[in-house]
Amino acid sequence: MASNPLVGVWKLLSYEARDLDDGTTTALYGDRPSGYITYGSTGYMSVVFMAGDRSPIEGGDVQGGPTEQRLQAMDTFNAYSGTYDYDGQSVRHHVEVAMFPNWVGSTQLRQVDLTENRLTLSSPPMVRRGKNCTAHLTWERVSG
Repeated sequence: MASNPLVGVWKLLSYEARDLDDGTTTALYGDRPSGYITYGSTGYMSVVFMAGDRSPIEGGDVQGGPTEQRLQAMDTFNAYSGTYDYDGQSVRHHVEVAMFPNWVGSTQLRQVDLTENRLTLSSPPMVRRGKNCTAHLTWERVSG
């Protein structure tokens, strides 16, 4: 994987969901999402991202606080990691750990559009917040 152009650390610039039924585009994590995706030369990857305007949870208890606030925190955050393989057009994330438990043991396919230091990963159709859509995450290289 020494010549793999994905290897490195990428900072999230935007996250858009495109509704397949009505064609609308939504910034699911707001106008200023924050996050990183890392692709290692040994075939491991990790991604973490969140909405840019998350509110703190009252009391500061890492696994406590009001249920509604904890649900909001979960709804505005995502993370997973595992191994990956890249074929020049798409990348497959073989998920080993994930915030969304349904993805553990799954393979998440993403189409790759790579131009210089910009990377866009696009999902196949999936359900997000009750709508059939595709997800499009744009990243900018920060190292690697």
